[in-house]
Amino acid sequence: MYTDHTVSIKKLRRHAKAVLRDAILEPVMILDGEISAAYLVSAEKYDTMNKKLHAIHGLERIGKLSSRKPAKVFADEL
Repeated sequence: MYTDHTVSIKKLRRHAKAVLRDAILEPVMILDGEISAAYLVSAEKYDTMNKKLHAIHGLERIGKLSSRKPAKVFADEL
């Protein structure tokens, strides 16, 4: 995820409401020193990303199933 909006953990603690308002407009990277610790996104953005990930995961499973060799089945074995 890419964002230009970064906030330190200290600032998040002090100004949580403002940071949450900002996260509605764009993702916010939470920094622990100079290292990214987390991303804060709106609930709507999270739901959209989650649906896309589930769709991708479903496509991967379909791809794995369709790449299997078909099994030979004879009518008398059923």
